[in-house]
Amino acid sequence: MLSRAVQLRLFVACCAANETCRLLIKHIPPRKNCIKILPDARNHATLPYRFREETMDKALQILAALTGAFFLIFMGGNWVINPEGAATGLQMIYMDGAARNSQIGDLGALFLCMGGFALFGVWKKRPDFIYASACLIGMTAVMRVYAGLVHDAPTIWDFVVVEIIAVAIWVAHARKLQS
Repeated sequence: MLSRAVQLRLFVACCAANETCRLLIKHIPPRKNCIKILPDARNHATLPYRFREETMDKALQILAALTGAFFLIFMGGNWVINPEGAATGLQMIYMDGAARNSQIGDLGALFLCMGGFALFGVWKKRPDFIYASACLIGMTAVMRVYAGLVHDAPTIWDFVVVEIIAVAIWVAHARKLQS
């Protein structure tokens, strides 16, 4: 039987070699916290693979949260506080009468719920809420293009690009949460 110190040294060596040693020495159990070591292309140093993956996951999580906060606070909040400015920001006419009620109610609800669902999904690690937000904004992009193609409305490509980027961020984060 090997001593604990020798087992620990062998364990570290096995982790560094992507557990090839563990296959040769069967009486050392696999460790869950064993990290893979990959070469770094810049200076041939080594970075832990798990560290790089966790950093990318955290960056994607922050990006998904910021995107949700943008739609909740800046887009939805603008419809609550300054609906005329929100309409102008979306290149819309601030309507009168019952149309104004529908405009503020429908668009305000869309942006508030979309941003709220995304933030809740990121916070509670619930991909279903993030997918709901992605569907809402994705369908908005599809309908913008549809309106331009079928109904001769000017397509605002800047908005379509922003919406597609938001979908990509949210779907990537939701898929990461599922795996």
